[in-house]
Amino acid sequence: MVNVLTVEDVAKKLQMSKSTIYKFAETNKIPSFKIGACRRFFENEINEYLLTIANEQREMQVGNLAANKE
Repeated sequence: MVNVLTVEDVAKKLQMSKSTIYKFAETNKIPSFKIGACRRFFENEINEYLLTIANEQREMQVGNLAANKE
């Protein structure tokens, strides 16, 4: 089953403002689509986005730790 989220749903999930979610969606920072004038999000794509961001940050932290040890 495909779960579709609204801007408000995503804002709550990411603990961000709705205006930030609109900006991220309009600049393709987060995956979204429009139905008429309404912006929508697939929940699985938002979850993948969160994992990608978390993994990128972890990799940066590991890289910084390794650089500090040298």
